[in-house]
Amino acid sequence: MALAAGSLAAVAGSSRPPLGDSAVSATQLADLIRQRREGLLVLDVRPPGAAAVDRIPGAKALADVDLSALPSGTLVIVLGDPDVDAAFVDGLRRQAGTMRFVQVQGGAAAWRDEVLYPVIRSDASEAQRRRFDERAQRSRYFGGVPQEWDPGTVLTRPRSRRGC
Repeated sequence: MALAAGSLAAVAGSSRPPLGDSAVSATQLADLIRQRREGLLVLDVRPPGAAAVDRIPGAKALADVDLSALPSGTLVIVLGDPDVDAAFVDGLRRQAGTMRFVQVQGGAAAWRDEVLYPVIRSDASEAQRRRFDERAQRSRYFGGVPQEWDPGTVLTRPRSRRGC
């Protein structure tokens, strides 16, 4: 069974489970921010030091937001570390009423890996490189650095980013 799931993940391009109504991917969040979606609030619930390292443009700290004062229908996307659990988000939901709350699947680590520092293998096919171009453009928009990885070496990620 695990072998079949792994094979499917390789074909689909991700080992993460499909998203439901309570989660968005980091790339979906990036696209919503780029589109300047009306009624969007990105709520960064990481500790202040961590939030400053890979800052999400327009994100607000939980301490800076009065959830009860937000307009009805606001889409609140909660970004935290992967250990921010559903119970925490459910608590925010109860506090805020009619807003829709979703989490970023994989949290800040997914933002770094999928948006800021996407990686393509140096031996990627031409078709894979064409698909990677969109990810690379998204990365640069947010001040990230897309990387090419030689499978014979150790992949190292930048500690900071340029821009935004």
